[in-house]
Amino acid sequence: MRFLALTSLLCIATTMSVRGEVPVYAGENKAAIPFTNSGTAKLKNGDDAGAIVDLNRAIQLDPAMWPAYLARGQVFVKQRKWSLALEDLNTAAQLKPDFDQIFVFRAVVHAHFHHGAATLADLDKALALGQESKGRAEMLNMRAWIRATATDPGLRDGPQAIADATEAYKAKNDAPEYLDTLAVAYAETGDFNSAIRFEEEALHIGSTSNEITKQLREHLAAFKQHRPIRDNAWK
Repeated sequence: MRFLALTSLLCIATTMSVRGEVPVYAGENKAAIPFTNSGTAKLKNGDDAGAIVDLNRAIQLDPAMWPAYLARGQVFVKQRKWSLALEDLNTAAQLKPDFDQIFVFRAVVHAHFHHGAATLADLDKALALGQESKGRAEMLNMRAWIRATATDPGLRDGPQAIADATEAYKAKNDAPEYLDTLAVAYAETGDFNSAIRFEEEALHIGSTSNEITKQLREHLAAFKQHRPIRDNAWK
């Protein structure tokens, strides 16, 4: 899997948090709210161990306190405890299926496990729920990458990948890796002339990362041979 695509999405997830304090209508037992709030505050301050203690207590007091599952899932994502994160985020999604942050985090977890269809489904959900959410460009870029490069043809959708990558690049027009995704999307549709043009533009912008520059050059060489890019992570 392209490292940068997952990294960009993970960066969004690890900087997101439950917005503000827990609303009084969350869950069923108000006694759990102070523990959820304190656990979330500790998460923001980098006290992961303290956050877990408080969030465990909140969930013990109220198994329906969805913000506690979301916050604890965030801790597990930070700690790369992927299975535990998935369990908590599944519970949060069941309890609060209209909260976009849950699906951003779960998309990160599914991406780690290379669950292509599930990653796309959660990105679709997060983008639909959070039209103006922080990280929209990163989510679109990730979705475009999967739709353009998956080895599973059932996951690919070149025209939609172009639409996603175009919107993402308009928001991040100084990032060569976003232009690279757009080039890769055009290659998926067989428009290698556009793919070459956008890849050359990405190289012209340049990058401080040798890894990114190497990838751009490899992609340009593939397009000149009329070869699309395939990412074996999305089989």
